[in-house]
Amino acid sequence: MRHWLGAHTVDNGGLDMAVRRAANAGMNTMQLFTAIPKFYGDKTSIRPERAERFRAAIKATGLDPQRFVSHGAYVLNTGTPDADKWTRARAALANELQRSALLGTGVVS
Repeated sequence: MRHWLGAHTVDNGGLDMAVRRAANAGMNTMQLFTAIPKFYGDKTSIRPERAERFRAAIKATGLDPQRFVSHGAYVLNTGTPDADKWTRARAALANELQRSALLGTGVVS
């Protein structure tokens, strides 16, 4: 049986640094934010060079991005009865899924 050990590593310096920190700490998985977690992130995108550095860090460390979890923004609540908040949450979740797909991560929470 294989055990998975991961954490929310600090992404100071970029998402690629979060990958390197996880690997340097002996982790084989991790959780990351693809945007600022306190906002809906409606306009947040990942520049191609950031995605390239992220993929290079994955290759260098040997970690499997399918074992990573992308953490959605704290404010996402698709269960809200408020129509405006639901619309914003739906759009933000769609953006989160796009960013996660660009990075090649496995799960969005």
